Amino acid sequence: AHIPVLFPFGHGETYTTFDYGDLQVDLIDVSTVRVKVTITNSGSVTASEIVQCYIHDVESSVYRPEQELKAFAKKPLKPGQSSTVEFTLDKDAFSFYDVGHQSWIIEAGDFEIRLGASSRDIRVRETINLGSVEVSSARARDSHPPFRYHVRGRGVSDEVFRCMLGGEELPTPVVDVWPFHHNTLMYELQHSYMGSFFRRKVLDTAFAGMDDSGDPHQRRLMEALVDHTPLRNLVVFSQGNLLFEDLQVIIHALNMCFINAILGIWPCIKRRVWRDAHHDKEA
Repeated sequence: AHIPVLFPFGHGETYTTFDYGDLQVDLIDVSTVRVKVTITNSGSVTASEIVQCYIHDVESSVYRPEQELKAFAKKPLKPGQSSTVEFTLDKDAFSFYDVGHQSWIIEAGDFEIRLGASSRDIRVRETINLGSVEVSSARARDSHPPFRYHVRGRGVSDEVFRCMLGGEELPTPVVDVWPFHHNTLMYELQHSYMGSFFRRKVLDTAFAGMDDSGDPHQRRLMEALVDHTPLRNLVVFSQGNLLFEDLQVIIHALNMCFINAILGIWPCIKRRVWRDAHHDKEA
């Protein structure tokens, strides 16, 4: 996605530094490559470096990730010590699954060998050309077009997704959440006036219990947590103040079944009176 991150894939802390150099890439046969790189501990502390080898398909006819981790090796080194790390990359490292051919194939073209300390810390790289004779199928090209045809951050279009399904029509999304039930998520309550009112009351209660309710970041986090909570969890979070019978009355009211809600209120009141009286006797 080319978005800056604090801890990229493969990232690791160390008390020293490592230098990469003398990269050698040799083509053994049409689909086998030998990679060698020299690693030097240029710091003052003994430590280990995990050398990571990534492959980038320069001009693929189908969608492939920006780079794919294909090999890695851990090398302990003393200060000032150098060592050679070697990888052998076979057909599996360069191939992709073609949905039309229903097999793994290697396309001819340039591949970039990248070695580094993480996915965002590439130290050395070299491009090789593989003279494969395999060609991707039309179905693979239509259903998984290269990333350059995508709008960054927006995913794939309906037309491309339809190709991924083998030309089938896309299913119509179901957005009807009525009637509400015990497994209804809090954000789904916004489809009705009563539900929106109840959701807001739950959010206000959650915000009131926060140590720093004025922090907008903490409020957004709490709102997301509440919105993805099913109604049944309110019984657990209430610490005994709300029973499942009480929740059922609330659900009846949210579903506009006011007669059922009224009929359920009286048993709930009697249970609460009995429980409070029982607690008073124990006290």
